[in-house]
Amino acid sequence: MKKILAFILTAFLLGCGPSSNNIQEVTDPRPKGELILIDALVKADSVYDAQANDIGKSDAADTGKKQISNLIMNTLQSKADNWPAIVDRIDVLEWPTKYISVKLLVHMEKNYDNALSNSRAITLISIVNDEDLKIKDALKTLQSADKVMVSGTFDMNADGSPYNIDTDHRRAFDSPIFNFTISAITKDTTKN
Repeated sequence: MKKILAFILTAFLLGCGPSSNNIQEVTDPRPKGELILIDALVKADSVYDAQANDIGKSDAADTGKKQISNLIMNTLQSKADNWPAIVDRIDVLEWPTKYISVKLLVHMEKNYDNALSNSRAITLISIVNDEDLKIKDALKTLQSADKVMVSGTFDMNADGSPYNIDTDHRRAFDSPIFNFTISAITKDTTKN
């Protein structure tokens, strides 16, 4: 009797499982380079969080930042092409000369919206020359919370790091701030 019940239960469970005809592959539509960077940041953040104290965390942050910097320079070749982002702010500043400061947020989650206050995001800080009419004209049409597609290059500091000086080691992986030069930016008109 037990063998018959086991056979019926096994047949039932196999019949209820997903069939190969119904499996749909779920893909992330974001660019491969963006996903590679996000994956590396998540892994570095896990190593950082696993440390017992600030000494270990500081060492993990230094090592992780070097690994992320190398990934950006070598794997991504310092480029971002058509990455979805959200405009956080656009400011015109006039010291020491007139320029435009742009802060973009690249959401680390697949499904993002305009409300990023509680979400992990990569921050791209870009300084745009006021005389760069191509980028300036594109920025004129944008406002805070607009979804955009951005391309450009990560700017390396003298130490070979793309990290902005304002990046605290406690936020280096879950909310990193990178120096970035925008080469193209357009409003994202696709529906999510």
